[in-house]
Amino acid sequence: MKFLIAPDSFKGGLSNTEFCNIAARVLSGYGQECRLFPLSDGGDGFLTTYVSVFGGTVSECKVSDANFLKRFARYAFDGEKGVCAVSECASLANTMIKNPLFTTTFGLGEIIRLLLKLGKKEIIVGLGGSATNDGGAGMLSALGVKFYDGDGQAFVPVGNTLKNIKAIDVSDFRKSVEGRIFRVLTDVKNPLTGEEGCSRIFAPQKGASAQDVEELETNMLYYVTQTSFTGVDPNFEGAGAAGGLGYCFKAFFDAETVSGAEFFISSAAFKNAFDECDVVISGEGRFDATGGKLFSAGKACPKVISDAVRAGKRAVVFCGEKEGGFEFGEAEIIEINDRGLSLRENIASSGEHLEKALRIFAERLCQS
Repeated sequence: MKFLIAPDSFKGGLSNTEFCNIAARVLSGYGQECRLFPLSDGGDGFLTTYVSVFGGTVSECKVSDANFLKRFARYAFDGEKGVCAVSECASLANTMIKNPLFTTTFGLGEIIRLLLKLGKKEIIVGLGGSATNDGGAGMLSALGVKFYDGDGQAFVPVGNTLKNIKAIDVSDFRKSVEGRIFRVLTDVKNPLTGEEGCSRIFAPQKGASAQDVEELETNMLYYVTQTSFTGVDPNFEGAGAAGGLGYCFKAFFDAETVSGAEFFISSAAFKNAFDECDVVISGEGRFDATGGKLFSAGKACPKVISDAVRAGKRAVVFCGEKEGGFEFGEAEIIEINDRGLSLRENIASSGEHLEKALRIFAERLCQS
C-alpha cells in the first residue's frame, strides 16, 4: 500500500518534518511504502517546505523578534528570488511575552530589507503563525516608512500605538521597493476588521484579553483611516492574515495574495505523489470546526484531506486535539493527546504520542 504523508506543523510541538519522519519509520516497519511531503499554509514550517519542494539556499540573519529582542531568523534565496516568513522572526510559539498590543513585525521588515540589498527581484513571504496585530506597521518601519505622532516624533507603531499615528512618510520606502515583485502566502480569508477580522478572531489566541481585543480593533480601524491614501479596501479576503500583514502587503507593496496550501498542493511534485498513493495521512495540532470551515481558505491539513476524500482515497488525520463530535467527510480523525495530561505535557510528548497512535493504526490496518 502506498502512503502520502503530508502534515502541517503542530504549533509549539511537532514540526511537519518531524511528523513525516515518525510516520515513515513506523509505517515502513509494517512494510508500507511512504512518500513524504511536509506541508505549510504559509505559517510554521513554511521555509523548510518551500526549499524542499522548489529548492534554494537557506541562510540566517540576526533580526528583531516579536518582543524587539534580537534573534537569528532564516531566509532563503534562489537566483533573483528571495523567500521569508513572519514565523521565522515573530512566531507565536517562540515569542516570550505574548500580547499583540505590544508585539511587532519589525523583524520581518529587516529580513526583507536584506533580501532587497541582495538584489532579489521577487520576494515570496509566508504569512501565518504570527504573534502580532500591528497591521504590518513594524515591518514598514524597518523598510523606511516613517510614522509620526502628534508631536512630530517618529516611532515604530505596535498594536497598542497605532492610534498615535498622525502622519506617514513613504518616500524612502517607495524607492526601496520600486520594481520589485511581492507574493504573499496566506492561511486564512479573514478581512482586516470587523467580527471576522484579525483582532476579534486571532488576537485572543495570541494573548489578548477581551478588553485588549476591543482596543486592538479600535486601533486597527484608525490605522485604516490613516492608510486610506493607498486606496485599498481592508475587507478583501486575506487582509487579516498575520495580524493585518495581508492588508499591509496589498496596500503598500501591491502584492499578489496566494492561498498557502494551494501554492504547495498545486505543485507538480505534490500532484505526482498524490496521484500515486492509496492513503493520505495529514495532521495538525488542533483539528476542529474552524479547520473544516477554513479548508477552502488555504489551511493545509483540511485542504489536502478534503482533496483526498473527493478523490476516493483513504484519508486519515492525526491531530493533537479533535473537537468533540466534529467530522470531516469520510476522513478518519485520530486524536493523539492524552486527556489526562496538561497541554504543555502533551506538546512535550507529541512525538511519542504520534508514534503510539500510528502503531495502533498500522496494526489495525494489517488486520483488516
